[in-house]
Amino acid sequence: MTGWSMDERAAAQLVAHGGDPTGFTARDLTPELIAESDLVLTATRAHRGKVATMYPKALRQVFTFCDFADLVPGIDELTARVTDVDPRTWVRQVTENAAATRGLKPPLEPAQADIVDPFGRDDEVFATMAQQVVASMPAVIRALAG
Repeated sequence: MTGWSMDERAAAQLVAHGGDPTGFTARDLTPELIAESDLVLTATRAHRGKVATMYPKALRQVFTFCDFADLVPGIDELTARVTDVDPRTWVRQVTENAAATRGLKPPLEPAQADIVDPFGRDDEVFATMAQQVVASMPAVIRALAG
């Protein structure tokens, strides 16, 4: 919800995994924000579809978090070929590489691709959400950090 801080239970999960929710403020996703982005990561494929509907030109730049993590393990090969690239160019290259990899391997099952939405649900669902994010995080960080 626009202007709200992070849900307390989500913030607790973030802190438990070494993050800091300080300064987080929710904002609306707009076509302009999507157009400015080199990469958009969503929680679910339904969210991905909504983003692509809002700004169809971004289809190749929009992934679920887990799908992106599944598509970028070969990024080490790209890293070996690229040196002295500014961070924004790097993210564009990684995103293009991930988009080109779609269809070359079987997609994740929906249960693996989507991060559960804990909003308004029990604490256990927040823990499940955090576990799903943490499981995909190393691949995403390796890819984006170069």
